This record gives sequence, C-alpha cells and structure tokens, in this order.
Amino acid sequence: MLLLDNMLSWRLIARLEHEFPGLNQAKTEGFDCKADIDIWAFVRLRDLVVVTCGGDFLDIQNRLGSSPKLVWLDVADTNTNRMERLLLTNSEEIRQFVDSDEDVLRFPAP
Repeated sequence: MLLLDNMLSWRLIARLEHEFPGLNQAKTEGFDCKADIDIWAFVRLRDLVVVTCGGDFLDIQNRLGSSPKLVWLDVADTNTNRMERLLLTNSEEIRQFVDSDEDVLRFPAP
C-alpha cells in the first residue's frame, strides 16, 4: 500500500485509489503536523511505501536504513493535477517497484 506524504494533496486519494487500492495520505493517518521521521517510522512498521516529492525521506533512509521503500517524485511543481498524471502514467512501474527488491523509485523532473 502507498502512503502519500504531507506535501501531496489528500485529494489524490479519490483520484488514484482505483489504480492503487489502499492508497492513503499522511494527514488522514493523523500525521498533519508530525515530523517526517514520525511518518517514516509509521510506514516502516506497517510495511508501506512512501510517495514523496521531497528529499527528506531519502535523507532519513540514508541515515537509518533502506526500509521503507520510497517513490520519489523529484519535481518542483507539486500541482495536484500534475502529480495525478505522473502517478497514473507510471502506475505499472510503481506496482512493479512495490513488489521488487529496490528501495527507491525516482521520477526526475522532465
């Protein structure tokens, strides 16, 4: 299951849950004002995959170990429509990543 970080809109849940069943967002899990390390620990315990558009989770992963997995949307414009298109366009690659042994899936800015 994927968990969107706080930088990504909760509105993406309804738009993407047909492609990613169980998709959720950090704020809806009670992490509205929590530090990234708290979200990282929550995701790690539940074997979830973080979807983020910032490098903070990668920094945490580099310090503390490779779990949990990260889908890193390395883009400056986090417009909800753009994020939706990016995730939908790459949905098959994301699903394959979730089942792989890889730790990070990065989608760089075009």
